[in-house]
Amino acid sequence: MKVTTQIPSGNGRLLRADAGAIELELIAYSKGARYGYLRISGVSEAREQLLILRPDRHFALKSFAYKLHSRIWVRHSLQGRWEALPESMLERTPEAVRAWLPLRAGAICEVCTEIPHPYAEVATELAELVRTHHELAQLHSPGASEEGRPIFVVRVTAPENRCEPGEEARPVIHTVCGEHATEFAGEEIGRGMLALALAQSPEAEALRHAFIFDFILTANPDGNFHGWHQYNLRDWLAHNYTDGKDRSWHHEFAPCLLGEPGEYSAETVALIGWLRRTRPALYLSMHSWEGHDGHAGAFHTAPENLPPEGFAVVEALNAHAIAAAKELGETFLTRASRQSERHLGELLMERGICAAYLPEGHGNWGPERLQRFGANLLTRLLQDETLALSNYDPARWEALVHEHALA
Repeated sequence: MKVTTQIPSGNGRLLRADAGAIELELIAYSKGARYGYLRISGVSEAREQLLILRPDRHFALKSFAYKLHSRIWVRHSLQGRWEALPESMLERTPEAVRAWLPLRAGAICEVCTEIPHPYAEVATELAELVRTHHELAQLHSPGASEEGRPIFVVRVTAPENRCEPGEEARPVIHTVCGEHATEFAGEEIGRGMLALALAQSPEAEALRHAFIFDFILTANPDGNFHGWHQYNLRDWLAHNYTDGKDRSWHHEFAPCLLGEPGEYSAETVALIGWLRRTRPALYLSMHSWEGHDGHAGAFHTAPENLPPEGFAVVEALNAHAIAAAKELGETFLTRASRQSERHLGELLMERGICAAYLPEGHGNWGPERLQRFGANLLTRLLQDETLALSNYDPARWEALVHEHALA
């Protein structure tokens, strides 16, 4: 039997791999042990294999604050369907999660805590999507990662709205996923929104006439490839367990947009440059809400930090997310946040630039339900008169851009 995490998007330290048990230590990044993905091959006979997931022994937090309630997902070929292990095959404690895997003779078995979408597969998928929907979709790249992997933007709109970035005559809806590279539940929400934008229906056609949709499914290609959770290359090279610093690279976005001096990641420069040019009416950043007993949720700008009209916007955003989750029989939690100096969505809301929201799905929902949630949420947001997205004036970006000489 061969066991490895050295696969695209793989992660975790193998402590033991034999017939008795496979022990995988989930690496802690800024906040705790979050993500594991491994491959088992060379199985000679069908049997049950014990897998033990442990939190990072090097991290101050010695228990699972985030993954205790997460499902364990398994597939039995590289093109197979991911299935959640039944709870009867799991044993959970704060110090370890034990799973009994049904191995098949001669079959490759892959196991993960959140169903992954490796960068190379997504790049191929997007290229094919644009080819088959060439009348509606275009593929752009605002730049590349520190290791040279292109960041792709899929732009979807009606043919008459096509233009160069920065010359849009319709409001732009900007959807970005994968800033935290292995928060794949957020990517599934974005996939549902992308599917809605491309749908062959009168409702979708009307949306394409009214809006220009930009979708980024993998904003952190290097983090995705290496399985670095929320880190990019610069974060990973600075990773340590002693200073307690949250190194999430998307904390660069707000100061970069404001033109503050600093050395920014290549990914940050590319993404912020795209926003400056396209001046979206709605900024959506997708993530995974990993703890909270399997629920989804969102952090939103604290009401006291908002301009007068912003409070109604936040109430509308939260109400639609809660309702979209309720349609699936799920709970969506909301939490106020006061980190506009590090979180771009909060900065945009506080400055009154545009509506911004960071919905976080939970991997326990599975891909299909997350995608349905994404499509339902986007439909609700685009139809809400409180947000008035169809009448958005991109000149609201102008004061920010010119104030910091970024035009």
